[in-house]
Amino acid sequence: MQSHGYHRLWCAFLFVSGCTVSAPSRPARIDLAVVNATVWTGDSLRPLVEAIAISNGRVVAMGPTEEIQALAGDGNVLDAGGALITPGFIDTHTHLLQAGRRLLQEGPTGQLYDIDESLLSVDPVESYTPAEDDEALAAALEYLSSEGVTSVHHMGNWDDLEALRRAETSGSLTARVNVVLPITTTARLVDAIRSGQYGGHDGKGTEWVRVGVVKGVVDGTFTTKTAAIELPYAGTANDRGLLLYDETRLYEQVIEADRAGLQVALHAVGERATNLAIDVYERVSHENGPRDRRFRLEHAQHLFKEDVVRLAPLGILVNVQPTQVMYAGGQFDSIYDETTRTASFPLRALIETRTRVSFGTDWPFAPPGAFEGIYAAVLRRQADGSLRGGWFPNERLTVRQSLDAYTVNGAYASFEENAKGRLAVGSFADFILLDTNLLNVPLPDIRFARVLLTVVNGRIVFDRRNATQIERAEP
Repeated sequence: MQSHGYHRLWCAFLFVSGCTVSAPSRPARIDLAVVNATVWTGDSLRPLVEAIAISNGRVVAMGPTEEIQALAGDGNVLDAGGALITPGFIDTHTHLLQAGRRLLQEGPTGQLYDIDESLLSVDPVESYTPAEDDEALAAALEYLSSEGVTSVHHMGNWDDLEALRRAETSGSLTARVNVVLPITTTARLVDAIRSGQYGGHDGKGTEWVRVGVVKGVVDGTFTTKTAAIELPYAGTANDRGLLLYDETRLYEQVIEADRAGLQVALHAVGERATNLAIDVYERVSHENGPRDRRFRLEHAQHLFKEDVVRLAPLGILVNVQPTQVMYAGGQFDSIYDETTRTASFPLRALIETRTRVSFGTDWPFAPPGAFEGIYAAVLRRQADGSLRGGWFPNERLTVRQSLDAYTVNGAYASFEENAKGRLAVGSFADFILLDTNLLNVPLPDIRFARVLLTVVNGRIVFDRRNATQIERAEP
């Protein structure tokens, strides 16, 4: 389906030169100004502005079109024709290199794949040459730019990290990447940070490639019936999935990482797994003392109701993949019985308890990009259009809540909320221009929105006028 207003909006785009206006606060050079736009900043105190100005990779001014155009002087001015601009999307759960390999083999498919259990292991099952890794990374980054993704959290390994550092050195990165490494390699990561080999003020890397997060895997997945749930899976006598840790071993790994100042993320899908993870996080927080640690739950598809209210007081963040509602929600009806399904993807319940929720895709195991995720979060319909009333509709979110989950909350999850996730003076100039105003379009049309322009660090990294080679997987 063609997105609304695509041709009309591009016809409205004009690059023009503004008049030079003397202003004491004006930067030496405006690299790009975007005017006549609907700029959703992500800032609740100033949610909408008309125009922004960019210099040296940062937002340097925001305000009315006339003021920004005058400030731009001889710089490039882009007339957006009223189109929506948002902060670039932050996908907080991807497997970049595996996604790139799948793109190279199959192209974008728009399919939901079963989770590859090899990703739950510490070391890659298959080995690839550096050249193969570089090619896969380039393919993944190109496609993410076409979907408006400007930052990702990559669930990876040490070989992946080296590929990302090569891309940074060559200047070929078109997204900022936070690399999440296996919790079993905590000591190795601590040594690397302390040695300063990754640079940065804290030893955890630069604004392009950062480390400092370790991940453990507490249970399996629903598609393999290995997610650890409370009651037996429907149709079985006593199959409740698998816990991959006992409490003692999980506690030992988490407290070691936390004591070293690392952030911890735990893959926990079923309610027995999420409960175990929360218990361990609570114990470690108490024993190691207060600090801004931002423990993370990855997936958290099912939680005990009494655990939902524990998260915010403990400062635990939840990273959810909302497209799972679209593509796999119906599967849970066959896995769970009526008494247990009520805990599925409790997005609104989490937000109402003031838990920080960020969104990711788990790409390549679900399609990348935010539009289907927002659609899933606000309507909770199946991809085939079924369940028009929504799957557990009381857990629907608003569009703005969903945008927060794909932007500022993603930045918060990596301690970068002062640099990205919102558009404000001083923030990274990472933003996207859309062909659809997500703030007022009919909700079913959200999934058909397209990115027209992606800007990272003030540089255009995707321009749909010149991107006919990039095809999107249609829903």
